[in-house]
Amino acid sequence: MTTRDDDLLDLGQLFGALRTGALKIVLSTIVGLAVAGALLLFLPKRWEGRSSVLVSSGEEMGSSLLQKAGVPDGIATSILGRSAAGQMETELELLRSRRLIGEVADSLQLGVRLKSPARAPASLVVARFEAAGAFRRFDIEGARSGTGWRLRGDGVDTTITAGATVRLPVGTLTLAASAPERFSIRLLDHEDATTRLQKRFSILRAGGEIASVTIRWEDSLTAAAIPNVLVARYLALRRRVDRGDNAERYAFVAAQADSLERQLKKALEELRAYQQRSGAMDPTVNGKLLLETSVLLRQQLGAVTLEHEALRALLARVGDDKQRDVRQLAAFPAFLRSTAVNDLLSQLVRLESERLTLLETHTERDPAVTGRAAAIHNIEAQLLPLARTYGDALARNRGELRTSADSVDRLVAGLPVTGEKFYELSRDVQRLNAMSLALQSQRLQLRLATITEGGKARQVDVAELTKKPAWPAIWLLWTLGAVAGLMAGMALAFAPLVSAPGKAPEGARKSEA
Repeated sequence: MTTRDDDLLDLGQLFGALRTGALKIVLSTIVGLAVAGALLLFLPKRWEGRSSVLVSSGEEMGSSLLQKAGVPDGIATSILGRSAAGQMETELELLRSRRLIGEVADSLQLGVRLKSPARAPASLVVARFEAAGAFRRFDIEGARSGTGWRLRGDGVDTTITAGATVRLPVGTLTLAASAPERFSIRLLDHEDATTRLQKRFSILRAGGEIASVTIRWEDSLTAAAIPNVLVARYLALRRRVDRGDNAERYAFVAAQADSLERQLKKALEELRAYQQRSGAMDPTVNGKLLLETSVLLRQQLGAVTLEHEALRALLARVGDDKQRDVRQLAAFPAFLRSTAVNDLLSQLVRLESERLTLLETHTERDPAVTGRAAAIHNIEAQLLPLARTYGDALARNRGELRTSADSVDRLVAGLPVTGEKFYELSRDVQRLNAMSLALQSQRLQLRLATITEGGKARQVDVAELTKKPAWPAIWLLWTLGAVAGLMAGMALAFAPLVSAPGKAPEGARKSEA
């Protein structure tokens, strides 16, 4: 395959074309820059408002802990059964919701669009606008007329003063005191204003649980206000939702807590009445005390019975004895422990010793001997009634001990039934008390939950006024104009070579000659 020389361009022809078309390139670049300048002058400018909000609800604590422990987000989500990404998407959709954006449009009077003067907020002209319903866009021209402004539009031709309200076919409008000499506005209904605002919004996930809210608007004041109002409305909505949930849960918990309080009070009254009726404070403690008391009473009863039987046998032997040696009673163990009996015995021993001493020198009829014998007889006569009285006391004590022991035994025998009923009532009281404490704790938590309504959601960055518009970008338009002019100039310079590649430009031929 051969190539003709006419189909090839050499460098000399290219440089010749550049020298010849240099003026075209320069002029084309200047034209491109002029077009860029014209665009900067006549293109509508847009100011950007940017805000950010933390949309965390404070309910992903478990997932956070798992992630801190090194568990990946997907595995943590599968373990906990819920998705943090899904929660974030839900919050983003809530920020993008038409209802929320519509509230912002109504709050900032965005149904009023200021056509002229440009780059000014609608509040400069209109203090308040209330749409009567759905309607097509409605244009109004205003001009200063005396002390007021003359409004003209479709079916409208009236004059009002600053702060006055006029009724229009599409609603009512209140003129602001700061209205300029001339103005032009366009009125939109709620749906159109919401749609227009929704198209300008850019709500994206900035990272983590931070959502970025960006808007571009015709004036810097409104551009800064729109994101802030949207975030404020979102936070208020979050608090309203949480407040509703807290109110419903608190009402339910309060009703359950009050019902349990009544049940607990009734159970306590039944337990107290049973304790008073049965005398059982605590079957465990009562049972131990009753068993110890029963054993002690039986021991005392045995000892008293043994002592009583011994004394009765001794009294029977002394009563049957013709000598009636009542001195045997003094040897009875209980009498030996008695101070009174010991005094009688000491007197008896002393008198007997004195009588024996006197008998050595005197006869038995001697007054001294007979006096001591009478004293001895008198003391002996006191021992027998004393022993009988003590025996009667032992009999009464034995009867009382037997009665008490039998009563305690009956209480011990009834412990199983008493304990069962007591533990049943106590278990009901403990169960109701535990449930009541849990519900009271939940009630307190729901009370405290009102402090943190809205979770951790809060505004992070506040949209502020900007001096320079975000659109059109000055450096971008200048660059595009210069590049476009340069490319157009080069296209014009190389056009002769493309159309007639075999011919050299006029300047090239002269240089070759």
